Amino acid sequence: MSIEGRTDDILTFKIPGERSVRLFPLVLGMAIEVTPGVRRFQAMKTVPKTLSVRLEVEPGAGAQMV
Repeated sequence: MSIEGRTDDILTFKIPGERSVRLFPLVLGMAIEVTPGVRRFQAMKTVPKTLSVRLEVEPGAGAQMV
């Protein structure tokens, strides 16, 4: 799997206590890469506290929403 698009962008999310959590696209890609049946993904910060992830799975692979 290779990361395409804005790979150098760092996603920042506010958490209680006025702190922030930073998420690097490479880390997200590495976690998804080890998920069986996932062909590719798209991650989008949709609102200040929400990350949406779209997955394309291999034909015949089961998918579960968590």
